[in-house]
Amino acid sequence: LHDKYAPPRDLDRLRAELQQELEAPHAERVASLEAELEATRELLSASRRRFEALKAEFEAASASHANEAEARADAHRRETAELSAQVLALQEELDAAAADTSAR
Repeated sequence: LHDKYAPPRDLDRLRAELQQELEAPHAERVASLEAELEATRELLSASRRRFEALKAEFEAASASHANEAEARADAHRRETAELSAQVLALQEELDAAAADTSAR
């Protein structure tokens, strides 16, 4: 019976070898996935930094555009007011000239 079964030392050695054979592919897979995860994290960090830079650039451009649009609207309002005043002055001159002509 003793010859049929391996001694405990051989069983322990066999168990360790079998465990190593089973764990090696798993450990390689885990290492591969961890490397892939790290690469993905670095890509995500770079993408976030780029996003924040573009967001800041967009906000600055939007603010600049809003300021420029407001400045143009103010200039347009001023020009419209000046032209309206000129039209009114010319209309008054025309009315005055017409009154002088009809008074003679």
